[in-house]
Amino acid sequence: MNAGSGRHYLDGWVNADVDDTCRADLHTDLADIPLGDGTVERVFAAHLLEHLEFRKQLPRVLGEFRRVLAPGGQLCVVGPDIERAVLLGETPAVLQAIVAWPETFNIGRWAQKTPPAGHAWTATGPLVEDALEQAGFTWTAYSGRLGELASLGWPLDNLALWQNGYLASSPVL
Repeated sequence: MNAGSGRHYLDGWVNADVDDTCRADLHTDLADIPLGDGTVERVFAAHLLEHLEFRKQLPRVLGEFRRVLAPGGQLCVVGPDIERAVLLGETPAVLQAIVAWPETFNIGRWAQKTPPAGHAWTATGPLVEDALEQAGFTWTAYSGRLGELASLGWPLDNLALWQNGYLASSPVL
């Protein structure tokens, strides 16, 4: 399943997105996926987690991924990491695209300087890792090595160094 597929439709995958205006095979809220327990071998979530509300939506969606994954199934998570971007000396434009701007900043002079990127929270490796662990996943980080995930058959086409990548496994029961 290509979770949160948006405009990135992947042939050979079940593309799932809540937005019914995008091309998807399954239009659904990812916090309530209409698939049976253990019916999915792989879930690909690229640039999705940072768009979910951190304390409520994110745990529910990761819980759903765990529920639909078959025992030993895999979840591949790829997304931005502000800490990596800063350490790598990325441009202000990249940094601004990664940072979540609360709605309260989108007024007055801030509205002209800080357009929202649509991120609900500013992602860092430790935050993603903690969320995966809280959802019951074990994971391996591929930060700076996203090409390795691509070589394992994950459909990565954007391998920017400021991104984190994780391969998480659901428990074998």
